[in-house]
Parts: sequence; structure tokens; C-alpha cells
Amino acid sequence: MLGVDGNASGPPFPLQRTRDGGATWEGAGSAPVAGVISARTPKEVWLARSDFRRPQQLYLTRDGGRTWGRRVLPPPRTWSGARLFPDVPTFFGARGVLPVTVNRGKRAAVAFYVTGDGGRTWRLGSVRPVDSSITDSRSPFVRYVPTSIVSPNVWWIAEGRTHPFVTVTTNAGKSWRVSVPSHPLHAAPGEISATDAQHGWLTTWSPNNRVLYTTSDGGETWSRLSLPPT
Repeated sequence: MLGVDGNASGPPFPLQRTRDGGATWEGAGSAPVAGVISARTPKEVWLARSDFRRPQQLYLTRDGGRTWGRRVLPPPRTWSGARLFPDVPTFFGARGVLPVTVNRGKRAAVAFYVTGDGGRTWRLGSVRPVDSSITDSRSPFVRYVPTSIVSPNVWWIAEGRTHPFVTVTTNAGKSWRVSVPSHPLHAAPGEISATDAQHGWLTTWSPNNRVLYTTSDGGETWSRLSLPPT
């Protein structure tokens, strides 16, 4: 397992690696930007989701963090000139799905890139326009559209500027099911995690509160769960 240590001295974004489930850690090079990492193998690690408003921040190391290469994705044809903000990919063997927040003006979408060769090449699988606010002129940060990749075919999106709802596909983006809760959730979506097409967990964020919800019917209804105090 690799982790980014943002508080250590030395390189700007040093990496730490554990081989014993977290009991001990050792240095493993450094990352080119701060963000989220996802390891496909002990040496092959993807880095993305940089919070700052810089597009196309997707990196890959194949030597455990010693060297990194930047991967640039072509924008969807109908989104020429848009800015792309990649998330980390999720792999299922050699198959993988890479969600990318796309922004042009006030419009936003999630583009899903897919691979069948372990990430050596990517092709656009589906583009889904969303009701989300990506950037704010008062902030240097990006609001990534929350997604959850359950399998090569089952993907979730959490959208909605003030009242969250979810959109789910079970056929790799060929069709989508929109589920708007019968009782609105009064906060912006933060993160989404799912285990199949019906069961998911959604965190909503407001300036003074965060709330965790769960659904067992694909987002039609949600139940609030208790969170420990922060």
C-alpha cells in the first residue's frame, strides 16, 4: 500500500509504502502533485484528483514512485475546449474505468474512459451531462463530481447543486437510471460509494455539517446514518 505524506519534510509530496498492513512504513519516492493515489500493482500506481484548478492532472508510475509520467486524455468530441479533471481509475484485472469531471463554462459532465489493457490505452466509453457546479471564481479548488465504479458495467454518479440525486448505469453508460429521492436531501453531494446497482452510501456536505446516508433501492429512498463527531 502507498500513501501520500503531506506533513513530512523533504520532497514536496513524499510517498510512504507499507508491506505489513500499516504496522510500519518506508519512503517510496515522491509524487509530482498532491492528490489521490490508486495502486493496480505494488509498483504500478495512478495519481489524480488534484484539488487545485489545474486540468489534466493524471499521472502514472510503473516503478513504485521513483519516476512519474503524465497522461493526457482527449476531450469528448462534443466537449471541444473543455477542461478535464481526472479521478483515479478503478481496475478489474486488465479492465478499468476512469471517471473524469468535464467543465466548459457553466456546463459539466462526467466522461468515463475505459481500458482493456491495464491502462496502457484508454478510449471514451460514455459521457453523462450532470447538474453540478465544478468551479467557483472565489476558490482555487475544483469540485469533482462524485462517482463510484462498482464493476466494468455498473457506475454511479451523485449530482445536484443543492439537493443530491443519483444516476446509475448497469450497462457501461449505454443507458442511465435517474433516481430523485422522494424526500430531498438538503446539502450538496460530497462522496458516493456503492457495492452494486442498488446499495450505496452518500455523504453530503454543508458549511457546518456532514451527513451520511444509505440506500438499498438505487437512490429512490435514503436513510440517515450516525457519524462520530469530528
